[in-house]
Amino acid sequence: WQENVYAIPRLNRAANIIFLIVFGISFVMTCLVCIKSRYWWFNVSWTCGTALEFLGFLGRVLSFSDMKIFDYYLLQLIALSISPVFLMAAIYFLFGQLVVIHGRQYSLLKPLHYSYIFITCDVVSLVVQAVGGGMTSIAAQRYEDVDPGTNTMIAGIAFQVFSMTVFLIFWL
Repeated sequence: WQENVYAIPRLNRAANIIFLIVFGISFVMTCLVCIKSRYWWFNVSWTCGTALEFLGFLGRVLSFSDMKIFDYYLLQLIALSISPVFLMAAIYFLFGQLVVIHGRQYSLLKPLHYSYIFITCDVVSLVVQAVGGGMTSIAAQRYEDVDPGTNTMIAGIAFQVFSMTVFLIFWL
């Protein structure tokens, strides 16, 4: 039990397999759409996001057999932490396109400003999460307290949630 990197008795098999399949299908469909679509920023962003989600859930599914393998844990942790940045970047781009289509009079910001502002916020949150992850990893290897690194990662995630909330307020 002490070697279990997830610190839970078991992962939910059905949910993780369903999400693995859903993101696998989404990835393949996005790759097919990339062939015809002209929205390269969206295509690259969404494809990277769905690929990372697939890899994250693959890491979880691979952990079913042995929840002590740290490589699978890192795969799911890193991939599932980074993927929302790419998915949200695609959504910011699409919202900018909606502003152009429906008219700038309905928007508080210029269409491209949504991408500039909120992608910057996501990158900042990702850097904070990475710093926290690095701190946690180093502390864990030295058998020291991992709480400062964990708290830094949580702060990065909290900032990301805050910026997404502000974006949703602009959307509404």
